[in-house]
Amino acid sequence: MSKKIFTVLLLAVFMLAQFSIASAVAVTGDASITAIPDFSSGTDVDLDWAATGMAAGTKNILVWGREYAAVPVAYDPADCQLIATIIGTSDASGTFTYDFTTTANLNALATGDQVEFTLSVDDQTCATADVPAIDSVMGVNYVDASAPFYIQGNPPSTAAVAASLDTAACNTFEYWALGRDASVFVTTEAYSGFGSWNPQVTGTFAPPAPMGPASSLLSWTFAFPATATGAWSASIAPEDAAGNINPVDYFRSAVNVVPAELEDCATFSDISWL
Repeated sequence: MSKKIFTVLLLAVFMLAQFSIASAVAVTGDASITAIPDFSSGTDVDLDWAATGMAAGTKNILVWGREYAAVPVAYDPADCQLIATIIGTSDASGTFTYDFTTTANLNALATGDQVEFTLSVDDQTCATADVPAIDSVMGVNYVDASAPFYIQGNPPSTAAVAASLDTAACNTFEYWALGRDASVFVTTEAYSGFGSWNPQVTGTFAPPAPMGPASSLLSWTFAFPATATGAWSASIAPEDAAGNINPVDYFRSAVNVVPAELEDCATFSDISWL
């Protein structure tokens, strides 16, 4: 091969490489976040999205996240995630779960942090795509990474044992609990609110559901039928609206129903108020 031909070929390869680099630009299409929860647990959050005005060819819908700062910082490709790849010109929509745990800068969020999101349409994936403008924000989400705290009580008992091994003094009794999601230390910190007690019962009969299971006050009344036998459990797992949940906590854990629990509770009709 002559030196002249080699030089021409080298120049052609260089020009093709330059064209390839230059073609890695955002393509026609508009994407937006249509809905986002007010709070996340700091692990992930569901984003509803839609894309319109698609150009021909292959397009990638990308979501970019960053933690809020008074002086905004540039979006980082390490915090970008691929929502969908669209081939053709059709519109598209859906729900995407943005996973904080797989990002570089958002994998250690704490309660009270705020995350900003924006979308872009590109023919490239996150590593080589155009980074959105620093002032581009389509949606925000506060982080509530703390499970609610609570206190709970068992019915009167004649047994001096641990609460989860307790038995009731008669056949009708009440479990109760009081929970709170807001911090008692930082009263201005955003929080998602109490969600559910997640009550569970196992045993030989099904008692009624608790009163107001989505409330911060649990009042759960039971009445053992005369035929109740065997091991019986009752538990809660308090959860807030962001999905943070406490481990299962037992009022009673596989304790056999005892004869005293099948007897009617005593009444004192001969006592009156003075």
